[in-house]
Amino acid sequence: MLEFEGFSLQPLSAKNAGAIIELHRRPWNAASVDVPATPEQIVQLLGILDTRPLALPMMVVKDNRIVAVASPTMGNVRNLTAYFFAVFDDGEHVHRGLAAFVRHVFWSLPLHRLYLQVPVVEASDRYREMMAAVGFRDEGTMAGHVLVAGEPRDVAVLGMLRSDFDAWSAEFAPDLSLVPHGST
Repeated sequence: MLEFEGFSLQPLSAKNAGAIIELHRRPWNAASVDVPATPEQIVQLLGILDTRPLALPMMVVKDNRIVAVASPTMGNVRNLTAYFFAVFDDGEHVHRGLAAFVRHVFWSLPLHRLYLQVPVVEASDRYREMMAAVGFRDEGTMAGHVLVAGEPRDVAVLGMLRSDFDAWSAEFAPDLSLVPHGST
């Protein structure tokens, strides 16, 4: 277990399936990411993630409550990139816990880049704001890339290089820096 500013990062397990479903019910999560509908399907998904390279499913806990669940998924070992998945609550400073998780990912895995794609719909605004708050950058928009309620919608691509996280942490959270204090 890792601790940062009252948040703890803990491995995600099958017993947390209900919390994942509950977090996904938040409008910004439901509009932004797909999550299996039943606890059994989530357990199955976690089993699949256990076999994937560069996956690291974890939960962010504050005051004994799961406030976020996240993992890099669909990692590409050749170019050291991974798709980033997260569902989160809207509590105060949740972005700090998610940022600690992103730091843990870059510290634990040899990744060069994390990225995600989010449908550009009003309900996903909060999701994109949270990802920006932890250092993801807008990398562009893919026009008409997904169908939402049967209608083509644009998708925002957000990404973060390891060096982007270094720069973000230097400005907003020096304690999360990947570069040891006092180094250049």
